[in-house]
Amino acid sequence: MYRFFVNKLFLTALSAVFVSTLCAEITPNKLFSDNMVLQRGVPVKVWGKAAPNSEVSVKFLGKESKAKADADGSWALFIGPFEANSNPSDMVFSEDGKESKTAKGALVGEVWLTGGQSNMQFSLKGVSTFEDAKKRADYPLLRYFSQGSPTLSDYPLEDFVEGSKWVVCTPEVVGGFNAVAFFFGEGLLQELKIPVGIISTAVGSAPMRTWLPMADMKKRENFNSILADHADRISKFDLAAEKQKAEKLNKKYEEALAAYKSGGGKKPKAPRTEKYGGPLRVLKAQFPEGHRSPQALFNTRINPAVGYAIKGVLWYEAEADAYGVSLETLSEQFEGFIDIYRTLWKNPKMPFVFVQLPSYGKVKTWDIARLKQEMVFRKVPGCFMVVSADTGNDSDIHPTDKEPVGKRCALAALDRVYKVSGTYSLSPFYESVSFKNGSAIVKMKTGGRGLEMRGSPRGFEVKVGSEWVEADARISGDSVILSPKSSPASRGKITAARYLFNAATRDNACLFNKDGLPAAPFNTEIIK
Repeated sequence: MYRFFVNKLFLTALSAVFVSTLCAEITPNKLFSDNMVLQRGVPVKVWGKAAPNSEVSVKFLGKESKAKADADGSWALFIGPFEANSNPSDMVFSEDGKESKTAKGALVGEVWLTGGQSNMQFSLKGVSTFEDAKKRADYPLLRYFSQGSPTLSDYPLEDFVEGSKWVVCTPEVVGGFNAVAFFFGEGLLQELKIPVGIISTAVGSAPMRTWLPMADMKKRENFNSILADHADRISKFDLAAEKQKAEKLNKKYEEALAAYKSGGGKKPKAPRTEKYGGPLRVLKAQFPEGHRSPQALFNTRINPAVGYAIKGVLWYEAEADAYGVSLETLSEQFEGFIDIYRTLWKNPKMPFVFVQLPSYGKVKTWDIARLKQEMVFRKVPGCFMVVSADTGNDSDIHPTDKEPVGKRCALAALDRVYKVSGTYSLSPFYESVSFKNGSAIVKMKTGGRGLEMRGSPRGFEVKVGSEWVEADARISGDSVILSPKSSPASRGKITAARYLFNAATRDNACLFNKDGLPAAPFNTEIIK
């Protein structure tokens, strides 16, 4: 009798758990939550988890769509398209006919995925114009999807980490927004007059390879060198030995910290280990470079967003790719990067706006990196490069003058993507060169916006024989005529010309168009 009573209790409890599981609340991807912005004009994919084999229904703005969850509870459906909508509205999720969840305050407008490394991650509160930006940042139609703390995962996650959510732009919270993304979104909002959603993904010190799925990189020759380098690093990576090193560093730090607390002196700096450096410092065999390894950040910060309807991508990254094997194949990688993202989002013409590296004098190869970035702009349709050679800090890799960069990104989108009348966004670019009467005649592509010299000509050089020498410059229509400032030691014909071909460019940036956009650096030996 007692055994029967216990078994009956067990079965009742088990039945309750089973029923509870079947009636579990629908869990949509965190992008489908309060204050979201949906992309206008296209069918919107919505997905998440529910009870296995249940019927899921989503209602929004008078439309309804249904799907059946599979055996593990995964479901996905399409709803819409919708026109732009500035009135906060609710998205209602139902399971087997019963309302289960409501996402409140949703808008419909333009959505952009933004990413890159530390200069995109750079917070608005750190920029030189923060106080002015804060005063005007009461923008209820500008929404920002903020992800929780960056972490690593062995596999692509279906949803974002805890803490990820949509944030409505107000003066009180805007300081935490990515600065370039904020100025970009603000520019779109002010011109288009419809809601704008920004999905933030950026993480400092993150090269291109970490934002891409390994399987897709392996399909493309663009990444052969990078993946070969990664395979070599894995073969030399001893996980146990690295953990021992981390433990020694932790112990050394803890002993130094104890000594500091008892006797004063200089406070020791915490080691960049898992214990003190956070989730990105977790040691994993497949991630020998931590979050800089191929696919490492794709798994946690990009894959959960794949499929969410977006207009385009805004990217600011190349600092970590401006040296070594990554620099050698920077153009090829970035071409592959764009192709992979367009493939993932099933949009072969998805617009890409990206920032060319600004001025910084401590990594001498940034001049080559800039030109490799420009090669992608010249080759890939629907790809738009923002020149920032007149911005930056020659001694600090994290400049605070982010507002002109973000505004130029917005201008590029308004001009090239949205075709807003009266806008022009392209900086002057090198088009061709000819040599005549001891001068180099460099024709620039200006779009009819003309050229102007700000201050004295500087940053120009010509190659005479085998020697690069400083050059005088004067404007003639859409061309810049360069001639040696002094007679070079190795006499001969002028065979090439270049402008701002240095890592540090800001102080020598002098060539602009009539709209105030800086000319892109050029080297006629590299870009033919």
